[in-house]
Amino acid sequence: MEYKNDDIVATQLPYNFAPSGGQISAMAIDAQNKQYWYVATTNGKFYRSEDGGQSFVKTAEMLSESHYLYGSCILPSAVHPDVVYLSGNGYSNKPVYKSSDGGLTFSDFSVGLPRTMVFNIVANEDESLIFAATEAGPYVYISARNKWFALSGTRTPNQTYWSVEYVPQTKTARFATYGRGVWDFQVKDIISTVKEVETAFQVVSIFPNPATDYISISTDQRNLFKNVYIYNMNGMMVFNQTTGQVHQFM
Repeated sequence: MEYKNDDIVATQLPYNFAPSGGQISAMAIDAQNKQYWYVATTNGKFYRSEDGGQSFVKTAEMLSESHYLYGSCILPSAVHPDVVYLSGNGYSNKPVYKSSDGGLTFSDFSVGLPRTMVFNIVANEDESLIFAATEAGPYVYISARNKWFALSGTRTPNQTYWSVEYVPQTKTARFATYGRGVWDFQVKDIISTVKEVETAFQVVSIFPNPATDYISISTDQRNLFKNVYIYNMNGMMVFNQTTGQVHQFM
């Protein structure tokens, strides 16, 4: 569709995707080469065009399929040449894939994500963070850690998160939920890090650090914490738990 003479003009392109056996579930244009177009179909096939959508070549299949209503998502990198991300149904395949060769081949990009449906993914300005709206809640990929982390806290609703957009002016990831409205997650000037503490029994991952609204603590084993104490920067105890397996605190 093009804007011409104060009107929107639609043009039907020649390539027919019907022989793929599915329908188009997502499409995107490469941010660095406008002649590269990408298309994903409902049955997990991926197509690439090098001539602005006039012709396409199937480059991959058996990837993430789509949601029947919300499709899937293709995110071409605006920073790294030839990098393309694809998200979709993670129950039978991986929820997110990454290509480093312009959509010719893909590899798993879902470390830290549960087996869930990833409806939408967006990146911040330098792509150090990638946000995902999923059926299991909001997630963020931290490139410095090569891993996805849950953004959920006690203030965020336990709902399906249909979509997400990044607002660079306010450094905000804006998520839309199924039945609980729109939720903003603002990126602070100081990007939090994950701190791993190795003990004699297990590795404890603490994120974010420093923290404001919530903190997530996880381990590489299913051991029980005996005592957990959280102090603020003034040395005051703000949380105390002595029994039970700890996953997340406020």
